Amino acid sequence: MPFLPEFVAALERFGHLWLSQEVRERLLVVSVSTVDRLLAQERVTRGRGLSTTKPGQLLKRQIHVRTFNDWNELRAGFVEADLVAHGGDSAAGSFLNT
Repeated sequence: MPFLPEFVAALERFGHLWLSQEVRERLLVVSVSTVDRLLAQERVTRGRGLSTTKPGQLLKRQIHVRTFNDWNELRAGFVEADLVAHGGDSAAGSFLNT
């Protein structure tokens, strides 16, 4: 919700979203709890969504995993990170990865 004004403006600027003035005004003042309430049924229907990645197994047993608490080396190492694709129940077309 904090990024909604910037997100709506960008979508409109690049031609991906067309809103009337009334809808835009209502959208930009909606509360977080109202959004949660409106999306509750959609979240139940869709479940966990569609996975667009598979966990890597190639180096999994070769890389020692440590937390930041026991990190005392200065040499470079490796990092593994997860991406989340925000595409709903389809991996077709464009979608956002975080």
